[in-house]
Amino acid sequence: MPKAKDTEPQRYHPISHGPEIFSRRPPVLTSAEMQWREEVVAFLQKRQSDISPELSAPSSLAVIKERPATYKVGNETSSEAADSQPIKTEILRERLTEEILVPLRIINEILHVQFGSPNLGNQKDLIDELVYILLTRRSKNKDAEKHLIAIKSKYPAWIDVACAPPEELKAVIMGGGLETHKVKFIQDSLQFIQKQFGRIDEANFVDMSDWQLDQFLKQLPGVGKKTAACILMNVRGTDTFVADTHSIRVLDRLGIFRKELGLTWRQEEHKKAQEELSLLVPPHIRGNLHRNLVALGQEICKSIPECERCELKKFCTYYRTKAQAAHAEEKKSLAIDMFCGAGGFSLGLSRAGFKIVAAIDNNPDAIRTYRLNHPEIPDEAIIEDEIQSDARRVKLKQLRNLLKGQELDLLVGGPPCQGYSMMGNRVPHKYENGDKSFGSDYKFTEDKRNHLFKAMLRVARELKPRYVVIENVPGLGSASIKKEKTYANHIAESLERLGYQVKVCLLEAVNFYIPQNRHRFFIFGTRQGEPIPNLEKFKQDIQEGQMTTLKHALYDLPRLSVSDGRWVAAHSNGIGRNIEWDQQYLERFQIRGNTHILFNHVSRFNNEDDVRLYSELKEGETYQELVSRIGMTKQFFKNYEVKNFHDKYYRLQWEGQSKTIVSHLHKDGNSFVHPDPNRQIRSLSVREAARIQSFPDDYIFCGSRGAQFIQIGNAVPPVMAQAIGEVLMEAIRAQENGIGDE
Repeated sequence: MPKAKDTEPQRYHPISHGPEIFSRRPPVLTSAEMQWREEVVAFLQKRQSDISPELSAPSSLAVIKERPATYKVGNETSSEAADSQPIKTEILRERLTEEILVPLRIINEILHVQFGSPNLGNQKDLIDELVYILLTRRSKNKDAEKHLIAIKSKYPAWIDVACAPPEELKAVIMGGGLETHKVKFIQDSLQFIQKQFGRIDEANFVDMSDWQLDQFLKQLPGVGKKTAACILMNVRGTDTFVADTHSIRVLDRLGIFRKELGLTWRQEEHKKAQEELSLLVPPHIRGNLHRNLVALGQEICKSIPECERCELKKFCTYYRTKAQAAHAEEKKSLAIDMFCGAGGFSLGLSRAGFKIVAAIDNNPDAIRTYRLNHPEIPDEAIIEDEIQSDARRVKLKQLRNLLKGQELDLLVGGPPCQGYSMMGNRVPHKYENGDKSFGSDYKFTEDKRNHLFKAMLRVARELKPRYVVIENVPGLGSASIKKEKTYANHIAESLERLGYQVKVCLLEAVNFYIPQNRHRFFIFGTRQGEPIPNLEKFKQDIQEGQMTTLKHALYDLPRLSVSDGRWVAAHSNGIGRNIEWDQQYLERFQIRGNTHILFNHVSRFNNEDDVRLYSELKEGETYQELVSRIGMTKQFFKNYEVKNFHDKYYRLQWEGQSKTIVSHLHKDGNSFVHPDPNRQIRSLSVREAARIQSFPDDYIFCGSRGAQFIQIGNAVPPVMAQAIGEVLMEAIRAQENGIGDE
């Protein structure tokens, strides 16, 4: 039997995405970034800087991907060895890329969409900028701008400002704070320039190199490295990062630079921070990152931060620390989510009032998505385990430790469904580890995937939760494990032997106001003595006119063509919104939310033949129906012969519901051609598929586009999960109120 993974809890930073948030491929570095990396390596090694993965915070620079607890140094692999030797150069290069370069790229992109890398009132004229920067000390940008305008309105030339009575100049800038200091620095600096050049004019500096200008500026009273860097960045466009109070505070809270790098700065350490951050922040983003961090720090990430308004909160160590501390103190019914995938079931249960104490899956992309979107759940409670390949590998000791002696109220899970699904049975199956292919000799009962429910039964037997919910495709109720016994029968009988009363039902997503014809098989187990949940609530069909349509779900998203969109883009911000449609779905189920950022709205590439075929399809029409309708030539369709998939090419209906969102979308979107009557000739984007599955817009999917489609297709829709959770919560509260077994 293969050796189990080390169970020592790992630490992660929520931004670094091992190495890219939307791809598992290594990031592409420019020549300037490679040079930057070598300079930083030299800087850190010169300081004999050690990088230890251990942190007191609940996340670390190692991010949303699992990493070893120690790094190999020389021939040793202990943290003690790491403490005594410089880290190896190749490891340091990798960590700088994954833990500084990639996170800062992502942060800057998100903030650029939100704030637009704003002009912070800076001036293009060097003298104007010098005076403006001196006026910004302990002042808001708008006050500094107002005072600069007032100075230039009162005094015809800068020499007049230099020679003005200090009290007179002080009166002009009154109200910004530190007026006496500002007047002295402004006048002393202007007088110094006058003395050096005989005039106060930007032309004095035209022939100076950037280095010469930097050296000159730092001679001026009140001008240090930070002020000089800011002037050079705004006047000459130098690739410089300015470490001011706001940027230091925001970076510290985000957790990009940690003490194990020897690179932490208190608010008063501007000089040290400026020197080190001017090197550590990668090239090309320095100026814009500074502007965006300042904008964030001034508007949201203040001394007392307004975290709930922040678009970076899921990526922020400070926020995640607070969220996990609050989660630890919550007194709620406890749930474990097995085969958790991207976290749709967990999201719905959390909204219903459950506290998730553990989530388990073996897909690294799904685990990264789960961790990012559930900042309240501690890293050690999000477990990447091999249960998908071996039902015996579930770590019961770890689960007991996470429960901390408390009773488990709910165990949920959706074991991989490909073995039971009609889609999955159309092609030869393989073991998950790829060591054996059944091919034409495929035997359903020998497919390991079809026995992973045993992991849930094992946990149910050992932890004895009050309720068990197992979700799967309808094929679970028809696929036979033994003669005249289906898998569903077998699972139900197994739960009954464990002391559970079992109810089975087929739930339809449309009856939960989800715009999708998705049928899923649910097995509900209630421990003897517990109130039986009222599953009759799920049997009330909604009227066709009340159903949510694709129009309700997708109408406000930016229009895309083929191979279009951005992974991080601006949301529509209410433009063209339809209040009635929003109330039907987007607002009713918190899909739209308050986010200003739209993630994952990217369409895939399609060749010309696909686009031509898509354009000919009517809403609700398959390709075979298209051929029958217009009699197109066989020559055109020679590449589209689909013997086993009669509905492979299908255009969705704007006023109807989607077909079942399935993981097959990672291969192609031919069965999900966009229904927009304004003719978006393409298949669904990741974000559109997520909306159809009822994921909120601030739910960010990690991994490649294909990996994201797999996560979405395999998920339990959060809205359906919430409804299930609410029914179970009613039963739990009934027991708490003294109502026994019904």
